[in-house]
Amino acid sequence: MNQRSFPLRIPARQNFRMEYAMLVLTRKSDESFLIGDDIQVTVLSIRGSQVQLGVKAPSDVRIYRGEVHDRIKAENISSAGLSTEDFSILKEKVK
Repeated sequence: MNQRSFPLRIPARQNFRMEYAMLVLTRKSDESFLIGDDIQVTVLSIRGSQVQLGVKAPSDVRIYRGEVHDRIKAENISSAGLSTEDFSILKEKVK
């Protein structure tokens, strides 16, 4: 059996930044999976094309829906007076 360790890093198409590969899982209602040792994601219900998830995580772990996180990031960049390109350059230098 050929095993790969995760996270797998692959180049993204935009801005030449690195992205993680996506691990795709199949779960039924009431089944769960773990992220690390302390984050548990459970499928609570499935209705048509909607899936309701429950997340158990330590209180210091911030959990946002994708579109909310994108908005927060954009507002933070905007309030700093940086363009998206400036922010990307700065982010690379900080790494």
